Amino acid sequence: MNAYYPKVLFVTPCAFNQITGGGITFRNLFRGWPVESLLTVTGDHIPFTRDVCKNFYRLTRNDLRYRHPFSFFASPIIESGLPTDSRQPASGRMQDHAGESSGGNVVGRGRQLLRRLVRPVLGNADLPDCGTLSSGLKAHVERFRPEVLYTILGSAGYLDIVLGLQREFQLPIAMHVMDEGVVNPDWRGVFSGYKKKVFHKRLNQVLHHTARAAAIGSAMADAYTDRYGIRFDHFQNTIEIDQLHSFFEKDLQPDPVPRIVYAGSILPYAQTQSIVDSCEAVCRLNEAGFTVKFEIYTPLDLLPVDENLFLISEHISLHDIPAGDEAFFWTLNSADALLLPVNFDQQSTHFIRYSMPTKIPGYLLSGTPILVYGPAEVAQVAYAREAGWGLVADRQGVDLLADGIQRIITDIDLRQNLRSQARNALACNHDAKIVRKAFQGWLAAAGRRRS
Repeated sequence: MNAYYPKVLFVTPCAFNQITGGGITFRNLFRGWPVESLLTVTGDHIPFTRDVCKNFYRLTRNDLRYRHPFSFFASPIIESGLPTDSRQPASGRMQDHAGESSGGNVVGRGRQLLRRLVRPVLGNADLPDCGTLSSGLKAHVERFRPEVLYTILGSAGYLDIVLGLQREFQLPIAMHVMDEGVVNPDWRGVFSGYKKKVFHKRLNQVLHHTARAAAIGSAMADAYTDRYGIRFDHFQNTIEIDQLHSFFEKDLQPDPVPRIVYAGSILPYAQTQSIVDSCEAVCRLNEAGFTVKFEIYTPLDLLPVDENLFLISEHISLHDIPAGDEAFFWTLNSADALLLPVNFDQQSTHFIRYSMPTKIPGYLLSGTPILVYGPAEVAQVAYAREAGWGLVADRQGVDLLADGIQRIITDIDLRQNLRSQARNALACNHDAKIVRKAFQGWLAAAGRRRS
C-alpha cells in the first residue's frame, strides 16, 4: 500500500534552513515528503534550503504588517511571542524591507529613530500586528491546491493568515507548538494587554479548526492536553542514527587541555546568562590551576547579544557555527564535554519551560559527555536527569558549575555512564526511522480530515 502524502500548506515564521533550530527540525521531519506536495508561506529572511521544499511564498507588507496607524513603520519586525530585543529571526520574526533603499533613506532612518525612542513604552510586546490574504498569496495557494495546513503559529498576524487560509480553502489544521512563550506570551508594555486579548482570541479560533495537534516534547504534550482539552502528540528533532553511529566509538580519555563546547543559538530569553556563568566558571578553574578551554559555536550573523559578554580570552573562544552536518558532528565529537545551558530567570523559564532544543539529538549522538546547567523545572533539564544522559547542575552558581565542569572532565566512570545513557535515549526517542515516520503519518491523518 502506497503512503499517503497530502499537499501541505506550511504557514510559519521559520522556514527550512540549515542554520536555526526550527529550520533544521523541519528539514529532518519532512525529509522524504514529495517536494511537489509542499508549499511554505513565511516571512523568514534566513536563506531557504530547497532540498526538502522548493515552493515558497515570502510574505510582504500586503500580507503581514502593523495595525493602523502603526503601519507607518515601513520595516516592521513582526513578533511571535518573542522578546523584542532578541533579534532572532528564525523562530518568530519577519523583517520586511519594502520601500527602503539598501543604504536606508531619510524616512527609514527617521522611523528607526522613532522606534528606539518609544521602545521603553512598548516593552517586549512591541506594536500590534495583523495579517490579511493578499491577492498574490491567494493566487499562489490556489494554484497549489493544498489539502492540509500545517503551522507552528506565530504572532496574531500569522494567526490571521492561518485563519484566512483555513476559511478560504476549507483546510484542516495541523498545529505544532515549539515553545510555551508562543501560545502563552509573557508580554509587557503599553500594548501588552490588547495584544494578549487578540492573540488568545485568534488561538482559540485556530484550536477550533485543528484536526491534529502536536507539541515539541512529552511534558508539553501532557500539559497542553489538559490545558486545551484536545489531544497533543509530540515530535521533536530527529537524526539518522544508522549513518552516524560511529561517533559512539570515541575515546573518553580527556585531552591534556580538555575542551568544553557549546553549539547552538545564543538568545537572551534562553541561555545567554548561563553561558556567561560558564565563561566565569572556566576562568575560575584556570586561575585555580585546572586548565580547560571553552569553545562557543553559534551563528554569528544572528548573535543577538554583545559578544564581549563572553569573556573572550585564551581560554574562551567564539566561533561561527560549523558549516554542514559533518563538520558540526565532528565539532561535537572532538570535544571533551558538551554544555547544555538554560537561563534561570523567570522570563526565560516561562518561554522555554517545555522546549526541547534541536541540538539534543546531535549532542546525544556525539558520544561526548554532556553537562546540563539550568533550572530543574525546565523540560530539557528534567529529560537529562530522568534519562540519565546529562550531569545536571540545577542551581545557579558559578562555583557549582565549576565543580560540574571539573567532575565531567575527570570522572571516567561518570563519562562512560553518560555516554551509555545517551545511546539509549537516542535509540528510544530520536531515531529518524521511527520519529519521521510517526510525524508524517500524523500529518497525513490531519489531511484525511479535510471537509
